[in-house]
Amino acid sequence: CSSDLYLPSVMIPEKGVHNVLYVATMNNTVYAFDAESSSSTPLWSVNLGTAIPCMYFEPSNGNCDPGAIGGTMGILSTPVIDTARGAIYVVANTYVPGQTGITTFKLHSLDISTGREKAGSPVVISGQVAGSGEDSSGGVLSFNPYYHWQRTGLTLVNGNIYFGFASHYDAGPFHGWLFGYDGLTLRRTVLECMSPNYFGNGIWQGGAAFS
Repeated sequence: CSSDLYLPSVMIPEKGVHNVLYVATMNNTVYAFDAESSSSTPLWSVNLGTAIPCMYFEPSNGNCDPGAIGGTMGILSTPVIDTARGAIYVVANTYVPGQTGITTFKLHSLDISTGREKAGSPVVISGQVAGSGEDSSGGVLSFNPYYHWQRTGLTLVNGNIYFGFASHYDAGPFHGWLFGYDGLTLRRTVLECMSPNYFGNGIWQGGAAFS
């Protein structure tokens, strides 16, 4: 499974100008290919961390249930490109082996010409709101990446990046979250929870970006 984007006339250091096909995979690898070439050798590639072993993975006992989507679960959503900043923005789900329950979503800002991380990248996606919903504590509800999945395509509006979360395999408690980040600084600018005082909401968009 992969998410693809196309951008013409990109200058690649030491390789000249290319029409580029960007491919983001469930193994958390982003590739840049020459869209006009039949070569399988990428212009550049970068791995953004260890992907979750499968769609539903219980770190405490190693159980793995592929569910509806088999294989690793890394980058599922479609990235977005800001040509003015020369950046492609990607949300990757990463797992830290050996640490029970550790799964983290990170927002990456990659240089479209080299794949290198831009300044301040990546950032861990996190946040909390006032609420009494399931999984809250002391009137505060925190985003729990283990129970959420980032399927919506990323949206670029006025230099800001927006994306949403829904459930991970319908395992609860999940709440549905909307995040926004400044594309230059990667500072969070928007945080909304769809069910702060309950549970069961999500933002799917059928994988599409917000319009």
